[in-house]
Amino acid sequence: MHGSGFSMSVQYSTGGLIVASGTALIFDHIDVNGPMWAKSGEREESADVLFDQPFNQRPSIHLSIQMIDADSARNLRLQLRSADIRRTGFRAIAYTWNDTRIGRLAVSWMALGRTGSEWDV
Repeated sequence: MHGSGFSMSVQYSTGGLIVASGTALIFDHIDVNGPMWAKSGEREESADVLFDQPFNQRPSIHLSIQMIDADSARNLRLQLRSADIRRTGFRAIAYTWNDTRIGRLAVSWMALGRTGSEWDV
């Protein structure tokens, strides 16, 4: 399942480096009793992120928690990762396991790439 919540981004270039950053809601499961909130075991949700402008090459991606709403009576187990990294965007993935209950999760992301070809000196 892919999240479709809020998303915003900023992109700038300096000294041969292109940086894009923003936030994305991966899921909101509290009100709908979705699997990240209501179930247990291994679970995964993701959101597609599109850059305002494509990179010249595939960028490197950094993810961090921007907002989390989790059940305080259980251990918080969360892994963030990126996949399907393209010049035009990527997929942000949240993974949890055991009895962790996460109701909402948003991430901040940063994409870093170089201008020109990889062989520029």
